[in-house]
Parts: sequence; C-alpha cells; structure tokens
Amino acid sequence: MSATQRIELKGNNIMFNFNSFKEQVMKEYDLGNSFKKIIERIERYDGEERVEELERSLREIDSILKEKRIRIEAAENYLNYINECINERRKEKDERLNELRKEVSILKGEGGIKRKKNDFEEPIKLKRLNSNSINEARIEPKDDCIVKNKVLIKTEKSDEEDEEFVLNERMLKKYEKMFEENEVETVKDNVKYLMEWVEMNKMRILYDSVIDGSSCEVIFDKIKKKPNIYVIIIDNNDNVFGGFISHSIKVLSEKEEDDIDIIEDNDHFVFCLYPSNDERTTTRWIPKDYEEDEEQTEDFDLLSYGGDIKIWSKNEFIISIGNFYQGWIDIASIGENCSYNHSLYKVYQNMNKSYCNGDGTPFSAERILIVQMGK
Repeated sequence: MSATQRIELKGNNIMFNFNSFKEQVMKEYDLGNSFKKIIERIERYDGEERVEELERSLREIDSILKEKRIRIEAAENYLNYINECINERRKEKDERLNELRKEVSILKGEGGIKRKKNDFEEPIKLKRLNSNSINEARIEPKDDCIVKNKVLIKTEKSDEEDEEFVLNERMLKKYEKMFEENEVETVKDNVKYLMEWVEMNKMRILYDSVIDGSSCEVIFDKIKKKPNIYVIIIDNNDNVFGGFISHSIKVLSEKEEDDIDIIEDNDHFVFCLYPSNDERTTTRWIPKDYEEDEEQTEDFDLLSYGGDIKIWSKNEFIISIGNFYQGWIDIASIGENCSYNHSLYKVYQNMNKSYCNGDGTPFSAERILIVQMGK
C-alpha cells in the first residue's frame, strides 16, 4: 500500500489522507527544506521499501514536529500510520529484516533495532589508524605523521590489525546518497576519505543541528556512550572541518571547566573537507609530539599531549576541539558569530594558521553533524 493512498488505521477507525496532511502542514508551518526532503522521500515509498527507511523518516518528522511544537491531529495520525507500516512489514519480512539488522548491528549495539534503552552498548572495536593506507596523492601532509605509543585509551590487539583496509564500494555509494539526501554535498563528496582515515566502512548520523537544534542536552543525549565519533562543522564561509576521536565524548560540567582533563587518543585528528573540484585539498592533521620539550620546561600545560573533543554544559560555546592548554577551536551555537580558532595550528603537525578560518578570526557555525563510524 502506498503512503499516498487513503487508508483506515486499524484499532481507532481514523481515516487519513497523506496529501491532506502534507498540504495542511506545509501551508500552516514553515518547516524548511529538510521537512520537504523527508516528505518527498516518503512519497516514493511503498509496502516493499526497507523498514529502516520508514523508521528513519518517522524519527525525522517526529523531531521536526516536536521542535516546532506542532500538535495537529493529522500529524499524529500520519505517525501512527508509519508505525502501522513498520509493524506489518516486520511480520511479513522477518528474514529480510534479520539481514538488514546484521548490517546495522555494530552501530546500534548487540540488541539491534529492538534493543531496550537500558541495555549495555558494546563499544565498537577500533582498528589502529595506518597513515600508509591513505591516498597521499590527494591528502596532505605527505610526511609520515605517526603518533608515538603514549595512549591512555588502549584497544585490544588482534590479527585484524595486520590486515589491509579495503574500502567497501557498495557502502560508499550508500552513504554518499545518505549525505546527498540530507543536503550536505561537501561531505558527500568526501565520504571516501572519512572512511579511509579511520579504516571503517559503516557510518550513521547521530546528530544534525538542522533537525535536532543546538542545545547541549540534545547533543549529549544523541551521542552519549558512543565511540568512534566525527564532529563535522559547516561554517558561514563554506568551510567544512572538524575532528575525530575513538572514545566517547565527555560533557564538562560547570565545576570541571576550570580543570580540563585531556584524554590522549592515538586515533584523534582534525581535518578539513573541500569539494573535489576545489584547488584546496582534503586534509587531516594528527597532534604534534611534545616529548622533546620535557627537559626544557616544567610547565605541565606545555607538556599536555594530543587533542580531544568536549561538549560544554554551561558555557557560551557548545563544542571545543583540540588541546585546551595549547590550541583549540571553540564552536558557539548555530548562527552566532563568536566561534573562533585559538592557535589550533600549534597542536597539529604541518597545520598552518590559515586553516579552519585562520587564527583568532570570528565566524559562525551554520550546521553541525556528528557521525559515528563502525566496521
């Protein structure tokens, strides 16, 4: 049964027409292009479409309606209708669903789609980065930038570490389409590098400021206890940059903000993404090694290794990336022209002052994406 057909909801005998719902909502409320994209995608669905796609649409529409505080009967009826479709498809296509769940089981945890909220989420096993596997013809710098083994976060060694990473072309096309549907063309053009840098073939969008807003509480709720995280910033100058960490992101309380604890992570780096037709190159940078300075200073701040990503609970900024003693970049709420780069180049190898909007130049973040990677 098509989503545009007139249907009778089981159990409550409510008649609902999708076209009426769409016209009513889009006429009375300004929900933006994201809502229109979701509607267009749903109109292409029929009873044979993947249940995961229907679930994703349900969550996106529900988030938009809640954000706009819309309480209309048509919207509630439509959400019930999608749930009805999901339940029917689960009964009829159990074998197909099991195959689909296998593809997302790593990202969603052992419990899969039916996982309870209080189930323990197993961390995704992280494979140590190998800079030699990256396409050096496109990615700068070309020097071997391998961080020494000074990690506080330890991952189990296995035979897999010696295996060469192979990019999954089918998954690549899938995620390129995902970012294209979410109107993030620059990220779509660089999905290959996001996968190669961390040697992982699976990804999902945990948080999108266009859909979820930009409050600390919402961000943390979306990403808590999630390892292997990309934070991607799109600013008002069309720059796209961010950072990656393998451990889960910590939210700093007001008391902790004066004493920041940096978790050393051998797999952490920052990056810039640009369209493939731009003369500037898609680039990543890993932290410098300050070990050589230990005999020259007793200042702990100067000997703080590596970088990190933090979320602030009570601060004018919501996200910070870098080493919070030597150089970092602060991201304010969406649209506020007070985000800035504070000497980030001092922390990362071969990075110059001009990257990420330049040192000390205010800018505004127009969109924030947080993406989780998995194998």
